[in-house]
Amino acid sequence: MSEESQVESDELQSDYFIAFTLSPPTPTPYTIQRAIQGAMNQTFGVVGGSVYVDVVWVAQDGARCVVRVGDAKSASKLLAATASASSSSLRFSESKTSRVLTDLTTSVDSA
Repeated sequence: MSEESQVESDELQSDYFIAFTLSPPTPTPYTIQRAIQGAMNQTFGVVGGSVYVDVVWVAQDGARCVVRVGDAKSASKLLAATASASSSSLRFSESKTSRVLTDLTTSVDSA
């Protein structure tokens, strides 16, 4: 396997972490998870919307959260779905995306 192929393969298989601000504030991970799945299903259908999403952290006030997805393709789908979903009562605004959870610490702590 060439070095370039290895880099592309690693990038596709690495976890991605996405920090969101939420409106209205929602302190329960289950509600966030359901809103994300609803947006994914609305945007991509049942099969296309079946992406594993893990709510890693929710702020005490419920105004911010961090979610994890399994790869770059899933991260792109999640961002597209949360940006375009119209039926959800929960609005997502992306703060930052990273392959390393600790990269998001600064934006989470300073917000």
